[in-house]
Amino acid sequence: QLIVALDYSHRMGVFNRDLKLQHLLMESAAATDEFLVIKLIDFGDCKNASESTPDSYVGTGNYMSPEVLFTTFGGPKYDGRKADVWLVGCCLYRMLFGADVKIPLDPEWNCASDPSEWPQNAVKTPPSRLGNGELLPPVSAECMDFLNRTLQVCPSRRITMDDVWEHPWFQTNLPAGNREYNDALIAEGPQDLPDGIQTDEELKGILDMA
Repeated sequence: QLIVALDYSHRMGVFNRDLKLQHLLMESAAATDEFLVIKLIDFGDCKNASESTPDSYVGTGNYMSPEVLFTTFGGPKYDGRKADVWLVGCCLYRMLFGADVKIPLDPEWNCASDPSEWPQNAVKTPPSRLGNGELLPPVSAECMDFLNRTLQVCPSRRITMDDVWEHPWFQTNLPAGNREYNDALIAEGPQDLPDGIQTDEELKGILDMA
C-alpha cells in the first residue's frame, strides 16, 4: 500500500522527501470490513516536479537520503524519486531491525564529488537483536537484497520505483491488480476533495491564535 501511494504521488509529479513511519497511519480492518489500510500523511516537504529539480535540505535526519543530506555541504541537485526510494528502504529497515540506517561516512570522502564515487550501500551487518536484547527473527535473502538495492548510497546505483515493483521479494503475495490501481485513478483525472471538518475561516482563526 505504501508503494502504491508513493507510485501514484510520483506519477502525479510529486516527490515526498519526508516519508517515515510517523507519517503512516493505519485504519483498522474493522473500519474497512476487509483489511488494514495504510494512509500516507504530511506532504509539507514535498516537491512538485514541474517547478524545478529538488535541491533542498529537507526531511528527517535519521531517514534522510545521502544526496539530500549533502546538499547542505554543497552537494548537487537530486532526483526526488530516488530519494523517496531510499526512504522506503529506511522504513522497512526500521520495521525489521528496530534501528536507523547508518550512512557509511568516510572522513576523506568529499561529499560534493561525483556520486558514483560514493560508498556502495548502507546495509553492512544489520543488528541481530533489538535494543532490549530480544533476538530478531532471520530475514530472507530476497528481503536483504531488496534492502541493499533501496539503500544504495549512490543514487544512480539505487533501484527505481519500477524496479521496486518487479523485485521478487516485493512480488511475493502481492495482490492482483495493485499496479493497475493507479492506472485507473490517473485515467479518471483529478478528483474534488471532500469538505474538511473545519472551514477555512476556522482554520485561519486557529492559526491566528497560535
